[in-house]
Amino acid sequence: MSDIKLPDLYFDDSVRLLPPSINFVQLKRDAIPVVLDSLNTKNVFLRAPAGYGKTTMMVQCYSRLRDAGKQVAWLSCDASDNDLTRFVERLQQALEFPQVSAEKLIYLFIDEFEVITESSVQDYFNRFLQHSLLQFRVCVGTRPTSSFNTSRFKAAGTLSELTYADLKFSKQEVGDFLEKVGLSELPGEDVAAFYAKTQGWAAGLSLGVIALKQHSNKSRFISDFSGEQEDITAYLANEVLDSETVVIRRFLLKTSILKELYPELCNQLLSITDSESILQDLALRGMVQTHGRDRGLHYKFHPLFSDFLQKQLIVEGEESHILHRTAAEWFECNGFPELAIDHYLDGRNNVRAIELLQQQAADFYAKGYCWRLYSWLLRIPPHETQQFIDLQVMRIWLTATIKGHREAVALVKMLALEKSHISGITSLLTVVDIYRYLHIDNPKQALVVASPDLEGKSDSEAYIAHGFLTFRAIASLWNGDSASARHYILQDTKSEIFAPDFLRSSIFQALQGWMAFCEGNLQDAESYFKSAETTRFKAQNAFLGGDSFGVLYATLLYERNQLSEAEEIVNSVLKSNPNTLFPDSLIESYCLLAKIRYEQKDVNGAMTALIDLERVGVERSIPRVIVSSHLERSRLHLMQKQKARANQYYLKAKEYELSGHITSNGFFANDLVWGELTEIYLELAFGDPEAVKKLIEKQLVQVKSEGRMRRELLIRLLNVIAESRLNPDLIPMSDFVDILKSFIASGLFRCVVDLGVMVAPLLREVKASRRFQQDQPLQCYVDNLLSSLHETIEDVSDSLFSSTVLTATETKVLNLVAEGESNKSISRTLDISDSTVRTHLRNINKKLHTRSRTHAVIQARQLGLL
Repeated sequence: MSDIKLPDLYFDDSVRLLPPSINFVQLKRDAIPVVLDSLNTKNVFLRAPAGYGKTTMMVQCYSRLRDAGKQVAWLSCDASDNDLTRFVERLQQALEFPQVSAEKLIYLFIDEFEVITESSVQDYFNRFLQHSLLQFRVCVGTRPTSSFNTSRFKAAGTLSELTYADLKFSKQEVGDFLEKVGLSELPGEDVAAFYAKTQGWAAGLSLGVIALKQHSNKSRFISDFSGEQEDITAYLANEVLDSETVVIRRFLLKTSILKELYPELCNQLLSITDSESILQDLALRGMVQTHGRDRGLHYKFHPLFSDFLQKQLIVEGEESHILHRTAAEWFECNGFPELAIDHYLDGRNNVRAIELLQQQAADFYAKGYCWRLYSWLLRIPPHETQQFIDLQVMRIWLTATIKGHREAVALVKMLALEKSHISGITSLLTVVDIYRYLHIDNPKQALVVASPDLEGKSDSEAYIAHGFLTFRAIASLWNGDSASARHYILQDTKSEIFAPDFLRSSIFQALQGWMAFCEGNLQDAESYFKSAETTRFKAQNAFLGGDSFGVLYATLLYERNQLSEAEEIVNSVLKSNPNTLFPDSLIESYCLLAKIRYEQKDVNGAMTALIDLERVGVERSIPRVIVSSHLERSRLHLMQKQKARANQYYLKAKEYELSGHITSNGFFANDLVWGELTEIYLELAFGDPEAVKKLIEKQLVQVKSEGRMRRELLIRLLNVIAESRLNPDLIPMSDFVDILKSFIASGLFRCVVDLGVMVAPLLREVKASRRFQQDQPLQCYVDNLLSSLHETIEDVSDSLFSSTVLTATETKVLNLVAEGESNKSISRTLDISDSTVRTHLRNINKKLHTRSRTHAVIQARQLGLL
């Protein structure tokens, strides 16, 4: 099984997962062939409300495929799977079922997916689906409330979705079902009425059959119930409950507080000895499902029936918290601490829940169950954990990494811990302080705080020590000190008490990739990122700046011209809490998104991304974020030949006087976004060639001392472009070719393409040269560059920007067209005839080489004419 390829993450093989056993009467549903046919070529989502038989349908498909000799796997999700590490572990465990071979196609069934709400888990599964069809066919059961978006897969034809309309029983199936359960004597009109009342709803049918069997006057019973599904559920469930013996009724009500019913636990809960036989009988009657999963043989109620029973338990005045406490004690004694904590909290026994958390918190964190741990701590009033220092430390730490440093600082103040001298608290406050300075874009102060080593570290505070060294390394990098960053990474990896090996390895590899990327070694960077076990997901789950690593990987993909993959990661990062993103992550994410949208000819979308970046910068009071937005907007306006606007945003950025802060630090987001570079762009486009040469020569001296290869290569390329402007007849072609070869060797591509029209004339000169014809790698690279440059670039003159090709009136006409005005409206506005408007439009299309008014507007915007 080790050969099965999942998106890499840390796994722990320990359990086997099986589908529930459906013991009640099953019908060969008409929809089964539809699902199986779809699974031949694509993935399938069964999306329907509770009670439409999704699980039963999937179990039947699973069984058919298994019986046909196919490889099958099963995973039922629960709320704890919102921790990414746990979800991937369980996914891997499902795929490690005996006799599953990576060499054959595997049919994977995932049930109850609607409980997955955490974006990092959804993003991981999104990626899994993208790459699944070569090795897997995935069938997912979920409710309409699930926020997982399948539209992209449906549009690509790789996924089919069946809804409640496809899953509900037909009238014929209802009749067949009643016959199979021994109700064949029902007259046709009663069958029709039963179908009309339940509308083919599987849960209603199942509960209705159980209730029907208890009534002698079945026609009367069928005619008596009506209403919405919730009403039907309550009516039928009440009928079922009232028809049971006192013993069974008591059993159903008291065990309804359990998510998983174990015979031994039920015996203890009700002080009886025959729970096993009761559960077996309930399973045969379709009132519970049998599960044989990682916790051994157990049973579950249908969610709708369980909800009804719990409400009825309250109505009847039962002390449910006592039942929860009994369940918690059983789970604790039997080695299920997670379920024990759940039930202690439900049973209002916070004291014992806290004691268990004190024992288990570090282990839960080490396994990556951060969200689960955080949700437990949220349920406990802070003052109740005041004497448990480790839990206070954990709560503040999780608040910082999940919600942001501001919330963590507020929590520290609420707990009155600002001046605490307790070892664990002081260490935590130091790390949170470093984290805060990194988030407010003050890496120098972060490094000052991080300079002394932490004191009094213990095994229980391992994650704090690991976070300290990680943030120390990041602060060093942002201060331009790669050597110290490597030292701290190495110090972390050699430590015996710090974070788990998989976490240390992930962070170590990711930071190495960061440094390699900033130095321009994309091949090494990519290798590090892959070794970091899909860095985005691992680091994101471990928090500790994970999104920074993810954005860097997106930048690497963007440089390789893998735009859709880069966009996917960027969108994922921007969905997370902006309060937890480092400034570099914000800048790089939004700037990448703007570049991708511009490449997609969505100029408005590109500008919107940069406006959003400025907004976040203002909200978080981070000048570098605002300045980066202005500089990138200046570049995009320049690419559209909009001189006034390009200069306007450059001057706005210049007002902040952040040039030294940006260029003297090791910020990767500003590798290609800084004030002097924008000034060079503007001078190349609209200024004096002599002046731009002086600017470039000054920058060349600076970048050579920084050791940032990508930045240095770009400045060298701009230097050649400037020289070609100064002496068009003496283009330094040899230097240009040498620089292109350096770009090829480094794996850099998009930073050349993004120069657009500035570099296009030189590329065409190279293509026409003899040296080009003799160099195959150079041919391939230049051809790819030219094909990736926007098509309008090929139509401009060899001068940097051609003069305006439209007359003043043509420009007015086109502006009105862009506003959605008709020819008649344009003629009235400009006081010209309809035929004159049409003449202007023909001339515009001819000049812009376009075929329609819409195409003309798009082309004009790209050329900066609008």
